[in-house]
Amino acid sequence: MDLTNVVKSSDAFAEARRAYKVSSNWNEAHERLQGPDIDSSYRAILTAILRSVEVEENNDKPVSLRQKGKRGRENIDEAPPIEKRGRGRPRKQIRQNIAEIEENNDVDVSFRHEGKRGRESIDHAPPREKRGRGRPRKQAGIDEAPPREKRGRGRPRKQAPPTNLRSNYRESLLNVLNKPFDEKEYRELRKHIESYIDYVLAGSDVMASSTVGSTADSLSKLDINDWASAAPNLQKNLSLLSSQQVELAKMLLEMNQSHLFEHWPEPGVNDDDKLAFLEQVARLNASYPGGLASYIKTARELLADSKAGKNPYDGFSPSVPSGEALTFGDDKFVQYEDAGVREARKAVFVLVAGGLGERLGYNGIKVALPLESTTGTCFLQHYIESILALQETSCRLAQGEGLTEIPLAIMTSDDTHLRTIKLLESNAYFGMKPTQIKLLKQEKVACLDDNDARLAVDPHNKYIIQTKPHGHGDVHSLLYSSGLLKEWLDAGRKWVLFFQDTNGLLFKAIPAALGVSATNEYHVNSLAVPRKAKEAIGGITKLTHQDGRTMVINVEYNQLDPLLRATGNPDGDVNCETGYSPFPGNINQIQGFYTKLRSSHLLRLECMMQDYPKTLPPSAKVGFTVMDTWYAYAPVKNNPEDAAKVPKGNPYHSATSGEMAIYRANSLILRKAGVKVADPVNHVFNGQEVEVFPRIVWKPKWGLTFSDIRSKVNGNCSITQRSTIAIKGRNIYLEDLALDGALVLDAIDDARGMLKILLLCECSISVLCLLVWLFNLQVNAQSVSFVLYQQVKVGGSVQNAGCIIQSVDFKDTSVPEEVRIRGFKIIKVEQLEKTYSEPGKFSLKL
Repeated sequence: MDLTNVVKSSDAFAEARRAYKVSSNWNEAHERLQGPDIDSSYRAILTAILRSVEVEENNDKPVSLRQKGKRGRENIDEAPPIEKRGRGRPRKQIRQNIAEIEENNDVDVSFRHEGKRGRESIDHAPPREKRGRGRPRKQAGIDEAPPREKRGRGRPRKQAPPTNLRSNYRESLLNVLNKPFDEKEYRELRKHIESYIDYVLAGSDVMASSTVGSTADSLSKLDINDWASAAPNLQKNLSLLSSQQVELAKMLLEMNQSHLFEHWPEPGVNDDDKLAFLEQVARLNASYPGGLASYIKTARELLADSKAGKNPYDGFSPSVPSGEALTFGDDKFVQYEDAGVREARKAVFVLVAGGLGERLGYNGIKVALPLESTTGTCFLQHYIESILALQETSCRLAQGEGLTEIPLAIMTSDDTHLRTIKLLESNAYFGMKPTQIKLLKQEKVACLDDNDARLAVDPHNKYIIQTKPHGHGDVHSLLYSSGLLKEWLDAGRKWVLFFQDTNGLLFKAIPAALGVSATNEYHVNSLAVPRKAKEAIGGITKLTHQDGRTMVINVEYNQLDPLLRATGNPDGDVNCETGYSPFPGNINQIQGFYTKLRSSHLLRLECMMQDYPKTLPPSAKVGFTVMDTWYAYAPVKNNPEDAAKVPKGNPYHSATSGEMAIYRANSLILRKAGVKVADPVNHVFNGQEVEVFPRIVWKPKWGLTFSDIRSKVNGNCSITQRSTIAIKGRNIYLEDLALDGALVLDAIDDARGMLKILLLCECSISVLCLLVWLFNLQVNAQSVSFVLYQQVKVGGSVQNAGCIIQSVDFKDTSVPEEVRIRGFKIIKVEQLEKTYSEPGKFSLKL
């Protein structure tokens, strides 16, 4: 069957149905089915369906496809309007009207009448010559099926669709037609029309030779006795299902999921719920590589291995892999940062953002949560502004070579997709072009009820399979299946940087880590932090198998220690002379070098993003980059109650500690750059004792790298512990600034211009080279573009009442959630705000 014609016919039928329901005018409804795009056989069937509804309403009794009476059976099909009659049957008028339809629609509707108590049937055949009185000649059908052998007079001609199946489909159609018309029912209507057409055509010679699959064909291939024994309730409802749904049901039974049908009632009861259930099954089947059968099979194997205590690393020996350990601010760190910024224009960023903030005590999406309270910048805004700062600097350094925009892909879920779109659109994409951002929605997978991998149903609705997100590893297969990976490769992209949704320090570490990847030509580089032995964080480990295979992957902390003990290290995971474990802590931020990888590898990933190296060949270079925790890792993932239970000395990983980590990192960076930043004081918020540094924040465009920050701080600058400073402009330079209070600084960005140089002008090469060197000019045959850096130098002494931090009870529902989960709010008592539109040197005194 041509599905396009089915859809067009369904659209026309919907319009006809609306017209009839509104006006009760059969002629108007009939005209809606006469469009040139509608196949004539479909038009005939749909006309009959619609007409049967009118006949029922006029006669106030149902008219089935075959209606018994004293004088035999007849099909009411293709009939134009008829007068209302009594209890008798309008045989003569029906015949007259069918003749009119044949003439008008170029469709043949022939009667076969056998005896006084015989029957008439409807065939849809191509046009035929007009015949005399009596019965029309029997035809082979539209598809020219071979003639059937003659049957005896006493036996009715065999029809493929049984009467009860035809009746069931017709009743399903009428149920839809008699309800309010909404989108869901419109989809149901299309489905029923398609199945109904299958059955009606199957009853004629058309389907006798057709290769089109139908429900009847599917049923004929199944052993009905098997169905009856495995799922008798399903067998009773087979007439409701399309051929595709029958195959899905068969697959579920083959995978020992018969419990899903145990509660199904008789046909006619909850039919919509049954069909909706199989629609969900179809979605789950399509969203997993290999389908639901593969998902269930894999789950059983993993569950069996777990139950048997099988060691997934049996035969492997662990050792410390090779990687880079960086010290913030030293020469090597600065060199890697510079290399990473230059390489950034060849990169793409992938944000895994499929989760809500419910675990935090926040009902919104996590990327909408404020990174810090001083400016209220949310995580997604900070990430986009960081990427734009990398983009601007990297492309400027490349002097116009190649790529100029850095793409961002965001993996969402059903829970976060629409909210992420709304957040982006309502904030003008935070300054990024909408075309740079691609959203990939992750599908959910079925939940398992037991070790036999029986699919779990919703306890409140037995027609719904419980689902959950499959994990952030889906991001790899989504990149492949969406075509984005190929698009990036074709465009010359070299690096893919994966990161998660609530680590506010991450982009401080990315330039240096990317520089490590480029310098060492790593295929995969995992960003890591120092890790205490047996700390509850996975360790980056090199595994060597007895057969010589090697791989560098994350090994979970509860597997690493026993693995070490079982392979000749009786003490297990212990700290070395540095005070940390030699196996660095994985923080699920990885950089992938995709250009040398085969795309088929991506399809074999399961659900953990960091498991990607398992798919690589032994020749792949997999390494890590270790940076100080204070500089690179401050996730926000625990609610206040859980964080308060964390033993003292261990990280809270809460909204409270996450914000304080931002202030701590910025304070330590400015100290390294030469600013005198006061020591912190300790406070307890939401049961968590934290260090409170001065509230220092800046936009990524002001301080992208340590080199940038160091160049913008000069003289004798100082900031007291109670102070707050927010730097927003790119070209603000601090000189001899003494701050004791609150200060907000902004300035216009670079002033850009175009200097036209005619080829005939008398400009020496030496002068032009000097201009290029002085003003970072970009030269082509017709013009020279230039950037003048407008330095806004700010100094002097600022003293005011500033901002205070006020404690908040996280149980106080009168306070917004994003404030409650921190346990404090910042109250602005007095602050100095300065915005500069011209370059120059400015002295503040207040």
